[in-house]
Amino acid sequence: MLKLGAVGGAWNDREGYLYTANGEKIGDEIPTSNFAIWWDGDLSRELLDHDWTDYDVGIGTPRIDKWNYENNELENILKMEGTTSNNGTKGNPALQADIIGDWREEVIVRDIESTELRLYTTTDLTEHRIPTLMHDSVYRLGIAWQNVAYNQPPHTSYFLGNDMEEAPKPNANFIVPSTVDINPDKLNGKLKGKLTINVHVPDNAENLVDGDSATLAINGETVNGNISVKSKGYQVKMERREFVRAIDRQIGDTEVRISITSATGEIFVGTDTVNVQTSEPALSVKEIDDVKVGDSFSLIYAMNGEGDNLRSIEMNLNYDPEQLEFVSVDPLVKKLKITSDSEQPGEIRLKVEGTPNRFFNDPDLIKVNMKAKETEAFTTDVTLTDMDYTTTSKEVVSMEDVAQSINIFDEVSNIAVSGEDGVQAIDSNGGTLKLTAQVSPANANQNVEWAVTDIDGSDTDIASITSDGVLSGNTKGLNGEVKVIAEAMDGSGIAGELIVDVSNQLALVTGDLFGTTPAWSAGAEYDKAFDGNTSTFFDYQEANAGYTGIDVGEGNQVEPAQIRFYPREGFTRRMNGGKIQGSNVSPNEGFVDLYTISSEPDSGWNVVELSTEETYRYLRYISPDGGHANIAELEFYTQ
Repeated sequence: MLKLGAVGGAWNDREGYLYTANGEKIGDEIPTSNFAIWWDGDLSRELLDHDWTDYDVGIGTPRIDKWNYENNELENILKMEGTTSNNGTKGNPALQADIIGDWREEVIVRDIESTELRLYTTTDLTEHRIPTLMHDSVYRLGIAWQNVAYNQPPHTSYFLGNDMEEAPKPNANFIVPSTVDINPDKLNGKLKGKLTINVHVPDNAENLVDGDSATLAINGETVNGNISVKSKGYQVKMERREFVRAIDRQIGDTEVRISITSATGEIFVGTDTVNVQTSEPALSVKEIDDVKVGDSFSLIYAMNGEGDNLRSIEMNLNYDPEQLEFVSVDPLVKKLKITSDSEQPGEIRLKVEGTPNRFFNDPDLIKVNMKAKETEAFTTDVTLTDMDYTTTSKEVVSMEDVAQSINIFDEVSNIAVSGEDGVQAIDSNGGTLKLTAQVSPANANQNVEWAVTDIDGSDTDIASITSDGVLSGNTKGLNGEVKVIAEAMDGSGIAGELIVDVSNQLALVTGDLFGTTPAWSAGAEYDKAFDGNTSTFFDYQEANAGYTGIDVGEGNQVEPAQIRFYPREGFTRRMNGGKIQGSNVSPNEGFVDLYTISSEPDSGWNVVELSTEETYRYLRYISPDGGHANIAELEFYTQ
């Protein structure tokens, strides 16, 4: 029976109205509605909630109740004494799920001391046979999101309740733990011959074994193998060489995970340990240093693995002919014969021939000589592909490709310096200009060292520049042209220059600081408004009448021309109504208003131009009521 509740008061009020889906009123009290749970033997869900034990902390004793629709009341089935729920209004358990696997759900809760987890399960028998709920993908996903989002009881992809249709068969693969025996369990010497893998399944899973279209995976990767059904499970026969490749050529005691997936989706999984003391023949290439454009270089290829009676190796040498030039290939072992042929640029067919012992006398086998062409490429690749070796018995065996990435560089030939968006001036007080150095060619060292000088190359106080090319004006009121220099850091001595005009710079007012005390907390005193750090701020303990300012000293009165201020991050509204004032009397008397902040200022730097002709010894910012004098930075400037 579907029931709908209409709450009469607050969201958690038990008083209200209870209706059936047909609109029939069946009660004036609303039962708990936190979690629903399939607990006993019938198909109706029970109610999972808690009894408050500490409302302030938000915990309670978990309980399960059943709604008696005949008497319109809750009947308690279980109280989980000595345990507690996890949060306030929802009364969440640690987990609610069909864990054991019939179809009824279990509850996991913590004990009152949070030292253990307890699992509660029903003892009621049931006449209903339903596949375990965890094999329903929607339900399984619900168990996952219970623990990562706003907790709600999980539900199935189909209707589970009174008068339900037959539950659908789960669309799930079953993982069957099995026993694996790999024979032989030690591999040494040459990798010719077969290897057998026996997979023994449990007695209660023998009926799941199906050899048609079964697939084999070793360490998670699908591989080829001759799979047959034997008593007690499966048997796989495969080449030893393919097995060693499947375990990624590991050496020593190696745990191997075998899985066989049947055509019906069952996965039989087990592990065995194999001792590998051999590896198949393979080529490797030695790392080389970065190559300069126009220089020659060599790639050394070495032979690894067991002999396997090699007589020859054939391969394609591939490279970009626009970036590299092939020069020659030389043997590094006596009595090896190398032939090369090319039908198209960028591809050389190589063949290395010799007696078996020649291939393994020395690891270093061949040397490929090449030259870097004029290019602006940063990297280029040389690869050996389509490799096969032939044995004395004329068996042809494929080999893994070998790739080498080569870094290419050139010397700096030119540096072009430009300002952001083409700008070549700083025309505002405290302004900055981001500069960029375009280094040519593209594969040259792109790092530059920035400097700024006077036009004649001498030191300057008009501007300064950071290591990443941000040019700033000055706080001394100096104006004029400067030369910005970006010099290459590759030792070539190449440099680029740009003339930048710096104007409208004002002198920063300095002096002794003053302000109201105490601060709201340590580290938020009035001097934080003048420390040059926009992350710190002044925060006065009182809401009203707080101020911070600067005393330029007797006889040093200044005519303020500009103010720059930076509100406390997230509290810009606290400066609405604040004032900038000047006085010649004292830090707390005789002030006149120079500027009023009439609306909420912008987050970040705000700039105000002043037009007063008066000079002042004391300059300050005074907070509006309720503002706690919040300000991150304050700067006064004069001509």
